[in-house]
Amino acid sequence: MAYGTLISRVRTSDADLPIENAAVAYYKAAPGGVKRLVGLRMTDRSGATQPISLNAPDASASLQPDAAGDPEPYGVVDIVADHPDYNRVTVRQVQVFDGILTTQEIFLVPSPGIGVDAFPDTVYDTPDQGL
Repeated sequence: MAYGTLISRVRTSDADLPIENAAVAYYKAAPGGVKRLVGLRMTDRSGATQPISLNAPDASASLQPDAAGDPEPYGVVDIVADHPDYNRVTVRQVQVFDGILTTQEIFLVPSPGIGVDAFPDTVYDTPDQGL
């Protein structure tokens, strides 16, 4: 099995400032439609996580045009970023390529508080690469 590397950068949506001590969880699909936690990182003062190494198909899978039925030449992971002062954000289907360092930018919206006025969690779907 091959591996790709992923770093997440968590920032405020309004001022583009780094968010320290945000929890960033990484999930992969498991059999039966269950999500399996494969990593958890905390952001540093620059808003970045330490790198996480994740399974990905071998890079050779991307060297030829896609044929019907061929698996995609990348692995996918869902990322959930959470901080007590901000609304949770989920980024689904982030692509991880063999031998490549990917940086996923995540922007959190300040939370107005708990209750009726709180914003719902934000979910972003990453589009397919079309490879």
